[in-house]
Amino acid sequence: MIQKLQRQFIFYATLAVIILMALLLIPINAVNYISEKNEIQNELKYIANNDGELPHVSLEDYLKNLQDKSSSSVSSSSSYAVSGLGSSSEQSGAVSDQSGAASGQSDTASVQSGASSGQSGTASDQSGASTSEKDPSSGSTNTSGKDGTAKNAGSGSSSESSSASADLIFRIKIFLQKLSGKSGSNEEQNLDLTPESNYQLRYFSVIFDEDDNITSLKSDHISSLTEDEIRSMASRTIKALRTDGVLVNNGMYYSFYRQATSDGGTIIVFMDTTSAFRSLSAFANYSFIFGIICTIAFLIIVTLISRKVVQPIAKNIESQKQFITNAGHELKTPLAVISANAEVLEMMEGKNEWTTSIRNQVVRLTGLVNNLIRLAKMQETSLDKPSDVNISAAAKETADSYRTIIEQKGKHLETNIAENLHVMGDPMALPELINILVDNATKYCDENGTVTISLKPKGRGKGMHLTVTNTYAEGSSVNYDRFFDRFYREDTSHNSKKSGYGIGLSMASQIVENNHGKIYVTYAKPDISFHVVL
Repeated sequence: MIQKLQRQFIFYATLAVIILMALLLIPINAVNYISEKNEIQNELKYIANNDGELPHVSLEDYLKNLQDKSSSSVSSSSSYAVSGLGSSSEQSGAVSDQSGAASGQSDTASVQSGASSGQSGTASDQSGASTSEKDPSSGSTNTSGKDGTAKNAGSGSSSESSSASADLIFRIKIFLQKLSGKSGSNEEQNLDLTPESNYQLRYFSVIFDEDDNITSLKSDHISSLTEDEIRSMASRTIKALRTDGVLVNNGMYYSFYRQATSDGGTIIVFMDTTSAFRSLSAFANYSFIFGIICTIAFLIIVTLISRKVVQPIAKNIESQKQFITNAGHELKTPLAVISANAEVLEMMEGKNEWTTSIRNQVVRLTGLVNNLIRLAKMQETSLDKPSDVNISAAAKETADSYRTIIEQKGKHLETNIAENLHVMGDPMALPELINILVDNATKYCDENGTVTISLKPKGRGKGMHLTVTNTYAEGSSVNYDRFFDRFYREDTSHNSKKSGYGIGLSMASQIVENNHGKIYVTYAKPDISFHVVL
């Protein structure tokens, strides 16, 4: 039992981790792919808007873009920052410092001037600090300078925190723009173009006239393609009538984008994106390997701790089984005494309705105790060495034994049993399984209804499919999920006139489980069917 619970626990825990890893890694890879694709498309659009050429970005323009981004970052924080975190003058100072840094890289004189001004300011601060320490004429210490310094330090710390939050918000905003494919108001700034972009991006452009004839080729930024190959790729693309996509040529990937020109023609820009797609593929592979490693590690950990996790549950189940077995054996003795006393009374005073009732209830209770003990033993044992069972002969024998009983109740029995069908299983339990299902069908079949026993091979391989069907017009409102629960009966008051203990189907389910099969219920008005697949 504990091994079975361990296997179930390990299976479901591992399945949960696999689902979790899939829910985590698939969106990450999807977002990575969409972001990269939109960035490539924005670059192609930008080149197409500039007549098929990527404008050169100077160092000064690049630094200015950085300054504009910083300014946008600071200004965007004003709607999120809490009042008092930082003053506008400090933010302005931060921008001015960045501006000074940028202009310092482009103009040495400005740097020197800023440095000399900084030195002057430093001297002035030092002078102010020395005069604020003590006033000789009054004999008292002036701490206003120190308080101001402390206030400035606290204000600077708050300003740094606000600036960091603003930068994070700005970066998220840019990422969402890239993910959605929106370039924003300044394409060049959002593309993150640098002075080296002209040498990093490998692209070419082709311009067509109104009749789709090539009028211009711009291939200065590509070296792996000949002019004929470029014309061939352009012709394939212009015929495809697609706005964007990917072409494969000699194992290399070329993303393209087409748009109309002002004179009624068409411009198509191609870019070598082989390295980008390979990076995406590598990221997907690594994330897949990471998921497998995490799953294996989790499986090992769960396997090591599973016994301790399920041990209390298994112990509780075993205790219940042991209680049923012990209680059953203890009840047999008083039941035997009651039965013997009833017989003595009948011998002394003759049979009457009271002794008859006592004997009937003793027989019923004895049968219930025996069935409970058998069910408990079934759950404790497993089928280690299955034997060959002639299931056709067992089904025919059960049908013949119930035919008279069914017909005496005004019902009908129909059989459709395959000849000489054999399965591997428990030779004692499988005939009992058929007996339980036919007995159940006989009890609950409607008046003038039909009980049908069908036995046929399972598909093309070895095995069987047993179906026991009976007429049951009221079956549409029955909860079939509970049919195999112990002591379950449709009549919740348990006052049904039909004989039985409510554990027959539980025993059938346990027999099927021990023989590694499957049992289930179907209903097609007015018939209810029990299916067993082994």
